Amino acid sequence: PCEQALVLVYLVQVSKSQAKTEIQSWEMMPYCQCVFKQDRPGAFAKMAATLHAARFERERNRTRERSLVRMEKLVEVLQLPQPGAVKRLPGIFTVDFPPLPLFHKEYGEMLIAMAMVGAALVVFEKYEHWDSLIVCYQLLQKTA
Repeated sequence: PCEQALVLVYLVQVSKSQAKTEIQSWEMMPYCQCVFKQDRPGAFAKMAATLHAARFERERNRTRERSLVRMEKLVEVLQLPQPGAVKRLPGIFTVDFPPLPLFHKEYGEMLIAMAMVGAALVVFEKYEHWDSLIVCYQLLQKTA
């Protein structure tokens, strides 16, 4: 897990040190693939790599659907009670994974970008992101 965390740290460092371009996102993808291909990736390392891959794929029209599928899988994994906290805890501070409310807000914004406003509405309401919820109602042209 330590090596995976270092790969992800390098990924974040390189992505922040360069200008954001379409090519840059595809240059970062091999770092995510490196974590995926490990024999036993840590839970948080794999989730962080999946999140970064989803963010990179969101940039291109051809891979937006794949990005949404990755995010949906992350949402499903985060709702599972297993593995227990004892197994998850060692890797929690080793990778850059946002807190759950921010993750779900990003997921909701991705749903809006994919024109799935109704699904985003449910996500924002569940996690009490009221400003984003109001935007959803405006997009649906509903008033109070």
